[in-house]
Amino acid sequence: MPQSSAPSDRVPDAEQIGARFLQLLGGLERRDELSVAKVEQATGVALKRGQGGPFYTHDLQAGWYYLLHYVEDSGAIKRGVGLEFGHRGETPADLRPICALSFQDYHQRLRALGFSDAPNYGEIGQLIDWRYRKGDLTVAVVPWPQSPADAKTPACVKSIATLN
Repeated sequence: MPQSSAPSDRVPDAEQIGARFLQLLGGLERRDELSVAKVEQATGVALKRGQGGPFYTHDLQAGWYYLLHYVEDSGAIKRGVGLEFGHRGETPADLRPICALSFQDYHQRLRALGFSDAPNYGEIGQLIDWRYRKGDLTVAVVPWPQSPADAKTPACVKSIATLN
């Protein structure tokens, strides 16, 4: 996978931003290696300063978008990074704009990058997210939909983020 260069004029699509995000996580051995500059270099986008911290958002097709955000150290909150996919309006039937990389793709790549994994279930046995650990990093991947009604539809990723 080619190394991204710091912010470019070419905007990554859902598959590209997902692959670059995974590359960023794979290159980290410790949380303290994470920085805005490192996120920008790995993803190829320039983060904007916002009230909640540095972020980048991009509209995809059919009302879909992604949000890349950086969390700065602040007291009890540790620095971190997240990538979320969302949809404006009603939840659509077509997940293809965000499913070029399926949940299984993220899962397999994180394991190949040296992360151990375990599902995280709620009180009534529902899957909340899948947790991955490497060094002092814990990453949560939230599948979407969490229980696809049609087994032929790959579970997509709603979000992937480091946890505090």
